[in-house]
Amino acid sequence: GLNSDVLLATLLPNFSYAEPLGTLEGSFVLSDNDGAWNISKLMLEAGDDMTPMSFSVDGEINDLAGLVTANLNSRFNARDPALVEALTGIALPPAKGSLVVKTTPGQIQGSIKGQLGETLLDGNGDITLVDTAIAGVRLSLSTPHLHLQDLGFAPAQDAAVAEQNPETKDSGTLL
Repeated sequence: GLNSDVLLATLLPNFSYAEPLGTLEGSFVLSDNDGAWNISKLMLEAGDDMTPMSFSVDGEINDLAGLVTANLNSRFNARDPALVEALTGIALPPAKGSLVVKTTPGQIQGSIKGQLGETLLDGNGDITLVDTAIAGVRLSLSTPHLHLQDLGFAPAQDAAVAEQNPETKDSGTLL
């Protein structure tokens, strides 16, 4: 397998994270179908329950050199907030969930079900393409309870009060 640390450092030049991430392993079939190169039986996995991050991707990608289409399913679990911040540049809590992406030459559709900190998320998105330009975007996101601190927002706290009561833990803001 490929060392995930080296792979991420290559893909993201500013990526910096101290813990080992394990290896990326997988397989796929590359075929030429009348001049259209396709990837089928794609299966990639990285990490496990002992690493700060784990994910898997399976599916297919068609016509790599032409009008690319894909059907991909993914599961992810980023357990360490420091890793989430190293990947996104934003201080966020652990995240886990599943992502499905389906593309056609004129559209990209995606859906996500996951959890960011304590916030459960269910989302869908559609991007309409005309030639190579984005012609439309539709996104929807729903959650039974939105915990603003999970998105990096925290209620302002009086510094003098916080200094007097260091044990007081803010319960956060819930919408």
